[in-house]
Amino acid sequence: MKYNRREFTKSALAAGAAVAIGGNSVLAGPADLIQKPIPSSGETIPVIGLGTVRYGVGESQAAREPLRAALGRFHELGGTVIDTAPMYRPSESVLGDLIASLGIRDKLFVATKVDRRSRAASNESMRTSLQELRVEKIDLMQVHNLVGWRESIPLIREWQQAGRVRYIGITTSRSSQYAEMERIMRQEDLDFIQVDYSLGQREAAKRILPLAADRGMAVMINRAFGAGRIFSRVSGKPLPK
Repeated sequence: MKYNRREFTKSALAAGAAVAIGGNSVLAGPADLIQKPIPSSGETIPVIGLGTVRYGVGESQAAREPLRAALGRFHELGGTVIDTAPMYRPSESVLGDLIASLGIRDKLFVATKVDRRSRAASNESMRTSLQELRVEKIDLMQVHNLVGWRESIPLIREWQQAGRVRYIGITTSRSSQYAEMERIMRQEDLDFIQVDYSLGQREAAKRILPLAADRGMAVMINRAFGAGRIFSRVSGKPLPK
């Protein structure tokens, strides 16, 4: 069955509505999610994940409950990849509690970050992440915005060899860092990179994404809808033919 753009959009909206009202006829389960392999291992993960910058709500049960419901629904629909960071306020500790209460840790691919400039501080930050997330192993540890990468990447490799980290990556949310990111990607054997990429921010497509493909590095995208700006820019406008 072939869809034109308008029919695809209508179907996507219907799918979103089905999720919102708890229906299950459009999205039947994990088998419906597109999976792609991590180049360095061949392990497959869904192409859609959950960002958690807004999970830092503290101890309030009223604030946590909708997040718990969303996380539970995400799991029910086959989602596995969760990306967080210590700098997202108490998101790690909130996630740790919610994941434990749902009993789904073994079903998730948990990614977090480190952004300390010294080896000792990076080591302490990663230890704290393990404690806050209530896990013994992090699936993906990423050097956030390239901060202290010379010290952190070797340290993460040691954690990987010790079985406390599965994959190594770097991130940036700034196109001004792309030149440095390219140098690191050519110099280091990384499993993942993370960059901004959307219809409104395509600079990474020029060199970063092709280099990741050449180097066999998985790409995690953040701000896939431009932090919501794309929706406001196209709202009310007719779709092109």
